Amino acid sequence: MLDGSAQQTGNPLMPAAAGVRTIADLAQLLRDLRRRHARRGRDSPLTYREMAGRTGWSPTAIAEYFTAKTLPPTDRFDALVALLGATPAEQGALAEARDRVEENRRARQAGPGVTAPEAVQDPARPGSLFQLLRDQVEINARHAVDVYAREVDEYRSAGADSLTDVLDFAVFIRRRTLDLAAAERPLSDADLSVIASAGRRRAELGLSVPSQQKVLSLHTTAMLREVHDMSRPDHVNDLLRIVSWFGPQGIRARQAYLRGYMNGVDASQVLTTRTEFLARALLSDEPVEPILVGALDSPVAPRHLVSVLRFPPPAPPPEARDEASRALARRLVPVAWLAPDELVLLTPGVGEAVQARALDHVRLAVKTVGRPCQAATVDGRVGSLADSLTWAREASVVAPMEDRPARLHAIADLFVELSVTNVPRVDSWLRAVVQPLAVNPELVATLDALYLNDLDRTATATALNIQPGTVAHRLEHIRTLTGVDPISVSGVRLLSTAVARIRARGWT
Repeated sequence: MLDGSAQQTGNPLMPAAAGVRTIADLAQLLRDLRRRHARRGRDSPLTYREMAGRTGWSPTAIAEYFTAKTLPPTDRFDALVALLGATPAEQGALAEARDRVEENRRARQAGPGVTAPEAVQDPARPGSLFQLLRDQVEINARHAVDVYAREVDEYRSAGADSLTDVLDFAVFIRRRTLDLAAAERPLSDADLSVIASAGRRRAELGLSVPSQQKVLSLHTTAMLREVHDMSRPDHVNDLLRIVSWFGPQGIRARQAYLRGYMNGVDASQVLTTRTEFLARALLSDEPVEPILVGALDSPVAPRHLVSVLRFPPPAPPPEARDEASRALARRLVPVAWLAPDELVLLTPGVGEAVQARALDHVRLAVKTVGRPCQAATVDGRVGSLADSLTWAREASVVAPMEDRPARLHAIADLFVELSVTNVPRVDSWLRAVVQPLAVNPELVATLDALYLNDLDRTATATALNIQPGTVAHRLEHIRTLTGVDPISVSGVRLLSTAVARIRARGWT
């Protein structure tokens, strides 16, 4: 690139840089710069190992930059050309060439026929909030990626190439935000295509729904914090312009990213992915994206039943968790594993029919996992389902352990157990009173059946497949062991709570 007709100019590097369009062109320019550096100061060009020693990077990474296998991150590219003796003016031209390659690459990744995002005239004045943020773009982007790697396990274990791509996108989205907000223009179709392609690549790497939800939240928090941390009292107008732009355009960007992520997910996982994203959005009280609502074939209901299923250790294996998610997703049930031992599903609507559907969903999950669990259900309104989740979680701790739940256990069914567990002294006293029952499963089963059948001994005997006389004998045995009459008012209160605590394995 620095030979031939180009040498007729005063500085052959400048027109060569202007002609760069591909990563191969850029790599050729780096090789030419390396040779020029050798001619000026030494007999042979710097080796990759020598450059690695001066920069602290790996020789392999440097080799990939010079052979067009990897596009150098902006900060590394700037350091590299400076190391190879580029003047400040040349460094500016080279930086523009590198950015042009990046924009062209993003346009190709977005899909055939999509052009790179249109450049926007920079109206920022010196000292403006826009200019200050633009000067910090690469530093802020690198800090954001460091936060992702620190907060999200999958990003921490991602390869160098994957994190480089994440960094490139973090730089891109910040630059476009500032350019477009300054010009008061919305994201273009080309911008949205680049954003969607980033989401698609994350899915193709196998990054999970929880990691994407976490990173989207971290990204939004970081962008807003960067703006507010840099603003001064005289930046009020700039601050309002950025925040006003960020609201509606942030929603469009998030939708594009999710659309790309969905397109990158394996076809067999699309429905499961949508229902998981939807469940997590509802449970976090976040706005629900239209692309997620499409998984339900109906609008989001104003109220939902939130069911939490807690499985005893060890947690179900990944295969069982995945199969349960797929089984519920086929029913269009928003469902998510919020922990390896905790499954949460949402049933839209209210009323007896909805409760029957929710119970059926819970039973399907338990059957698919193949393990008994403690399940509790709480009704809630969209926009405050995070509170419902908290209540359902607390209730699930004291719910009975069942391999086929007989009914939904709500707060009204478990409030005594919740009260007892929240007062340790009362819980210890109750445990001491009924300790003999804990080692007599037949007596616990008899009390459970008795209370479920409204103290009807005949129905209790039928449920247990024993004689009514056996029921009477066991009740007398209970009175002897505990000193409490199981059919008295106080006995029902005390022993029904004790049975619930035993069945919930609250006492070991």
